[in-house]
Amino acid sequence: MPDHRQPGKVVYPLEEILLLCLLAVLAGAETFTDIARFGEKRLALLRRFRPFTNGTPAHDHLGDIFAMLDHRNRPKRPPDSHQNRTGNSLLCHVTEFTR
Repeated sequence: MPDHRQPGKVVYPLEEILLLCLLAVLAGAETFTDIARFGEKRLALLRRFRPFTNGTPAHDHLGDIFAMLDHRNRPKRPPDSHQNRTGNSLLCHVTEFTR
């Protein structure tokens, strides 16, 4: 997915934001506030996969970033045969997120 933000102004790389959102939703997050809270509490886990040099974004920043993403450029859904595969090595490190 292309990142159309101005490179000099990017504080949170898109790859880190997408990883944060994926893991937070897998752990039960339903809102940007939940995702931001997950990022604060699970920063050590997130840093096992990406640097997260600047930490994780606040909920309002997440909303702004997702609002500017161009949905027409998102990848197509994988075929059904791939939908049942899970990254067990990653999922075993994600615990249920408590609010």
